[in-house]
Amino acid sequence: MEISTKKILMISRVFLIPGAYEQYPLFKKYSKDNSFSIIVPKKLGNVPYMEDYQEEADAGVYTSKLVFLKKNSPLAFFTHLLKLLIKIKPDIIYSEEEPWYLTSFQICLLSKIFLPKTKIIIFTWENICRKNKFPLNLFEKFSYYAASKFIAGNEGAKGVLIKKGYNKEYEKNLKK
Repeated sequence: MEISTKKILMISRVFLIPGAYEQYPLFKKYSKDNSFSIIVPKKLGNVPYMEDYQEEADAGVYTSKLVFLKKNSPLAFFTHLLKLLIKIKPDIIYSEEEPWYLTSFQICLLSKIFLPKTKIIIFTWENICRKNKFPLNLFEKFSYYAASKFIAGNEGAKGVLIKKGYNKEYEKNLKK
């Protein structure tokens, strides 16, 4: 039986936290049978953390400008995301963007239209069951519809997924 190699793409702002980007070689090491890439913002607000690193497309590291429609809000989107998705053609997208963020909506929408066979996994820490207002409520509903799986960062996040009616597959934090 032959096992096929998967192209895994991680999209996350988390790598802007000092020390987090250095975990990337570990991801690559433990996904040795797969192709592993990441897309991260060049900077977040006034933190130009990724500007210290060169985009290393051959190493699977891609940067994209994160444009905020409203300062320090979930209303932000990645420029050139479609171009990068088409270039990478991932089998699996692992997103560490909360389901009500515009970036999650953007990832899910572009994937459903241009890469319909791609599986989307969204990691969430959200442990407060809030009623988001327009347009965040629409982004969240679409993310629940489009995602193949959610990973809950804690028991509270798992409870929120259940309360919000997410009835597909989910996992408790796999990072433990």
